Amino acid sequence: MSPKELAHQILNSPRGELIVNQAFHYGIKALESVEPSYLKEESNIADMKLLRKEIFNQFPAEIFEPMQIRVHKGGDFDVPTQL
Repeated sequence: MSPKELAHQILNSPRGELIVNQAFHYGIKALESVEPSYLKEESNIADMKLLRKEIFNQFPAEIFEPMQIRVHKGGDFDVPTQL
């Protein structure tokens, strides 16, 4: 199998879909964070969001963000634990 055929096989797999969704997620975040704002490539951001929404939408953006986990060590979460 040629590298190009392998690339197409990956792209058309669930793993390829995940990778493309992840690339759009982080690419959009990076482009939106450009400062000063007049250097932002607004049309590229808009087109990337459109592509993500209409074509590459197999995974929600939330799965690419870190999770906040609270560890329960006994007792109530809302009441400070005394040592």
